[in-house]
Amino acid sequence: MRLEEVPLWFSIGCACLLNFPQLRHTFRTRDVKGLSSITIILRLVGSASWIVYGLLVREALIGISSGVVFISELLLLVMKIRWNATTIAESNDCT
Repeated sequence: MRLEEVPLWFSIGCACLLNFPQLRHTFRTRDVKGLSSITIILRLVGSASWIVYGLLVREALIGISSGVVFISELLLLVMKIRWNATTIAESNDCT
């Protein structure tokens, strides 16, 4: 590995780990009130764009790391939709 590649590897590692604390917290607490659907969707679009770019320039590391971020964002969106609907249904049962 060349010295100029070190920041690339570091940023790829950070990108891959970016959402894991949030995924862990959300999965354990099932609390999705603090998650913004718009932010998650924008990050999904951004990650998808980076995947396409990685494919176009044939840079596997960009595509793979963006794919990891895309999957983690997709999981957050699924949790937001599923558990937000559950929370709404439970609050309706209380009234």
